[in-house]
Amino acid sequence: MAGNKHVLNPKIVKSVNYPTMGADPEFFFMREDGVAMNADYFLPHRDKKKQVDGSAVELFFDGFQGELNFSAGTCREGVLRRIRSGLGAAYRTAQTKSKADGVKYRVALESMVPVEADILAAAHEEAREFGCDPDFDAYSGGANPPGPDAEDHLFRYSGGHIHMGATSFNAGEVKYMFQDKAIMKFVQLMDILVGIPLVILDRDDGSGARREVYGRAGCYRKQKYGVEYRVPSNFWLKSPELAGFALGLCRFAFAVAHQKLEKYFFNIVDQDAVRYAIDMNDFDVARELWSIMKPNVVAAASAGRVDVLNNSYIRRFTDGITELTTDFPGYTLFEFLAHKGINNFFGNWNTEWSITGSKPQSSGWFTGMTQKIWDKGLLGEFLEIYPAAKEPDHVAF
Repeated sequence: MAGNKHVLNPKIVKSVNYPTMGADPEFFFMREDGVAMNADYFLPHRDKKKQVDGSAVELFFDGFQGELNFSAGTCREGVLRRIRSGLGAAYRTAQTKSKADGVKYRVALESMVPVEADILAAAHEEAREFGCDPDFDAYSGGANPPGPDAEDHLFRYSGGHIHMGATSFNAGEVKYMFQDKAIMKFVQLMDILVGIPLVILDRDDGSGARREVYGRAGCYRKQKYGVEYRVPSNFWLKSPELAGFALGLCRFAFAVAHQKLEKYFFNIVDQDAVRYAIDMNDFDVARELWSIMKPNVVAAASAGRVDVLNNSYIRRFTDGITELTTDFPGYTLFEFLAHKGINNFFGNWNTEWSITGSKPQSSGWFTGMTQKIWDKGLLGEFLEIYPAAKEPDHVAF
């Protein structure tokens, strides 16, 4: 891999207007015996979408899976509220069917599930197809090849595609980013700044299996408002903290591209290694790439409104008796989460999103992560790795 010959000076990083952010994540309905169910049994066709939260959130079946659409926005907090509304509606749909059938169903945020042939045969005909519109490869410029025969392939996969676009405030400035070859370079940058950190966190074997079918590095669709980044699985739906982090990484990539700072990342990493790490969901290669680009990530995040990774977040902890006020840079929280593993940090998605239970709704990445560190009694462990995590030239996981 290439050495770090181009060090980014944070003084040249400026504040930028945020892009719009949306997503169309997918999920599965599962029977109590672990059998994946066809989503058309629970949800209507996309032509008759189920709307919740006014018309801001829509649910429907997309092939075998369920899909959640919601209106885009520039504020992560607003987007997270709409995701919660959609997941809550999916949860209640499963509960309603459970009562009607006398069988327990649940919503599963898995990236891959096996499918039984008789269930597939009874499903809507679209469940026996893999997509209808082609997606594209940002490295070759061509359309990605079609997947396997969906009638014979007894696995299904859920994506966590993220959409980004221009706003009325920055449309004139960033229009070029979403046109022709520029959009391909932007997606390649997203592979570095979004895809690699997400590989580090998403250690589910199903995510690697999914990319054998679709969602490989550089996978995207051009949309009238901008771009649909189709690489991530749906794992980031498992908590508000993960969702806030994934969306924040996309906003970070937008800020870097908007200021034409891509060279500070393209010139220091081996893009073949980036593609390999994503396609194989290879944690070790992704970690090495993170170690190379971390100094420039820290420099870029230290200025402007790039808040998911910045180094100016102050958090006061209190349990009613003791108080601790400290500076927790966002990238140190990411490294601590990578160190612990998301399965050791987050529980059932419906609890994390406050769909069930008494847990108050989390506010997202910073507030949620720092509060979890406190609530789980992990502050001492975090402070042990903090000195290494804060250093741009060290990696703490």
